[in-house]
Amino acid sequence: MQEYEEDARSDPERKRQLTAVQFYLRDLVRTCQSSWLALTHGVLNHATLLDDIRRHRPACLVTFNYDMLVERALEAIGVRFGFMENYVSSEFPLIKLHGSIDWVRSVIVEGRRHSELQPYQLIEYAELLRPLGEIHKEGADPQIHTEERLFAIPALAIPVVTKSDFVCPTSHLNHLSALIPSVTKILTIGWRGAEQHFLKMLSENLKTEVSVMVVCGTEEAGAETSERLRSAGVHGGFRVFPGGFSDFILGQDWQTFLRA
Repeated sequence: MQEYEEDARSDPERKRQLTAVQFYLRDLVRTCQSSWLALTHGVLNHATLLDDIRRHRPACLVTFNYDMLVERALEAIGVRFGFMENYVSSEFPLIKLHGSIDWVRSVIVEGRRHSELQPYQLIEYAELLRPLGEIHKEGADPQIHTEERLFAIPALAIPVVTKSDFVCPTSHLNHLSALIPSVTKILTIGWRGAEQHFLKMLSENLKTEVSVMVVCGTEEAGAETSERLRSAGVHGGFRVFPGGFSDFILGQDWQTFLRA
């Protein structure tokens, strides 16, 4: 994918392929999310963790996932996401740095006029697509004034290691940058720490040492994430939980970490 993204700058076919990937990822994650919620009857580890955080301290949630499981857990405790500004206006700001399956970007097709285009047609015209305005919720008014016909493509980051751009509204990024200096604890769950652009944001904005808890499935994977954070300039006390998210929630480590 990394090579494809680089090729797409000058190769129209690569551009079409990557646009197709965005539609594919959106549909795939939507299907997996629906299946998972049906299988678990809507019960989520996220809800247990967030309910305890709610009772102890304010928190900012940052995710690189495209799904809406965190939103669902937050809605269970009263947070609503009807508008993009809701993501940063509650007691639980939620920053989705790589986009979301219910976010889109408005585009025009340069040099062509169409009344309607299906996803496969937008993929075919990928090299002619030009984005306008900010990322917005699917189905919402994009607040763009133009005589051109607007179409919507999924606002999702292509999964490559060295992502250089966030797929997230500017206002959300500004809100995150303003919050990071006040951070005293970092809890990472299932994150490898490979996103260099976010590590750079952390290291440039953290003003003090922090307590870090890393949950990454295994102790070895957690140690690797911890090392990436340290190498990026995040300083403080690091702890690695030697299991996955479910084990973490079933144990007492998370409560000890939050209450310390």
